[in-house]
Amino acid sequence: MGETNRRKTIQLIEKGNKSGLNEMYIFKQDDKLSLDENLIKLDIVNFKITKQLYSSRVTLSDEYSKYGFNVTETQEIIYSDKLVSNPKARISFKDMFIEYAKLKSKIPKFFLGNIDERIIKIEQEKPLIKEAYEKLGVERVESLKYRVTNIRNAILSESTDTSTDSKIVEFLKTNGVGVGTRKTAKEWKELLQDAYNLLNLKLTYNRIKTAKATDLEQWFEVKKTTPKIDGKTTSCYTIIRQKIIFVT
Repeated sequence: MGETNRRKTIQLIEKGNKSGLNEMYIFKQDDKLSLDENLIKLDIVNFKITKQLYSSRVTLSDEYSKYGFNVTETQEIIYSDKLVSNPKARISFKDMFIEYAKLKSKIPKFFLGNIDERIIKIEQEKPLIKEAYEKLGVERVESLKYRVTNIRNAILSESTDTSTDSKIVEFLKTNGVGVGTRKTAKEWKELLQDAYNLLNLKLTYNRIKTAKATDLEQWFEVKKTTPKIDGKTTSCYTIIRQKIIFVT
């Protein structure tokens, strides 16, 4: 470096201006410029630790073993690790939700690697986890016993941008109703009453609407049959198709 450039660089360093990549590793000592090789090595080590060594528990365990450490298996299961290795891994909603809540708390104590990447992976593969966390919160999900049907129903009931008709149809679908579903009139009445209660569907005199099996005809084409069940003629209704397309 020529004398003029050296002086300019020293002035910039003295002013604390290290805007370039290389200037980070240059320091002034006795009116001379020196390269801080230790800082370069430290950055390389930190990169390897964060991007390679700590990228997964398996890699970390292998690295410890290579240098003679006795690695024992932890009892804590990291479900996001399982999700990364196998997106179709069978993980209960409860286990995945609890881990997601820990990751979102920003104070996880036992997670390795990039926390945000774990969160994104869970949201991509298990979108209901994110929806339940944001719309219901941890305490409400816990009160619902982490049961997916209950959680879906709770999210549905609190939706403000969906029509009541759409909510009822969605409730039925969540509870396993589709084309070809057949139930007795009594079973349909009980299921629809659950929907009305959940949605707080009231009549003009402030009483919850009483469900009837024939209410199904508001949303579906149905076929009525009267088979014998346990020796008794029983009214049954079978879903043929949805009458209209509901728009939220």
